[in-house]
Amino acid sequence: MTDLCRLVVGDRVILQPLTASHADALFPILDDAEVWKYTDSAPPSSLDSLRERYRNLETRVRSDGAIWLNWAVERRAGHDITGVVQATIDGDEVTIGYVFGRRYWGHGLGLESVSAMLDVLRVEFGVSNVRATVHPGNVASIRLLERLGFSALGVIDPESLLFVKNWGEPKI
Repeated sequence: MTDLCRLVVGDRVILQPLTASHADALFPILDDAEVWKYTDSAPPSSLDSLRERYRNLETRVRSDGAIWLNWAVERRAGHDITGVVQATIDGDEVTIGYVFGRRYWGHGLGLESVSAMLDVLRVEFGVSNVRATVHPGNVASIRLLERLGFSALGVIDPESLLFVKNWGEPKI
């Protein structure tokens, strides 16, 4: 089922379907508590655990049938891996997430990467609504979502704001 997630080429980034082999490049940039400051996750505990997690995600389908779409983000200039973008399609509910190494923050790579992923979701999967949760203190992530046309829908809890993007009718 790995064909569910294809290579996506943008102006400055390439979204590569995430595989266990990406763990070697991603572990050093994800092994940074600052990267995870505004998430409910923690840095990977080891290279082996990250590799195993990515190996499990290679199936692209969760045991309950939800679809996992996960990409390693490569910066075209330099060919370095900068982070990960991901989407989970669970029936009518689509949730996205992203994480980038600290040295890549503020360069527009997140905006281009998430935008490319949203295009795939809309055009190839017929998605009409997408949601993302963001910690209220993560101003950069909130700005990114707003620039992509997401609207704040409300507070889930003191540590999570819900943002949604709605294109209307599915585009299939």
